[in-house]
Amino acid sequence: IRPVGCDAHARLLGSNGQAVAGVFVAGPLSRGTFGEMRGVPQVSEHAAAVAEEVAAFTAGRATSATAA
Repeated sequence: IRPVGCDAHARLLGSNGQAVAGVFVAGPLSRGTFGEMRGVPQVSEHAAAVAEEVAAFTAGRATSATAA
């Protein structure tokens, strides 16, 4: 799977446009979805949001968005 970005839940999108279950993105690869993050507050907020998605996924509480 060649990564092409991520969806609104920070899940990696493969070249087929489908989210890859259990693979989350933070940092420069997420820029196309979340825009340029300038400064520590924005980076921290994004990291916390990705951590929540990962925690929900690993705890089996995946929402319909993270279960794909």
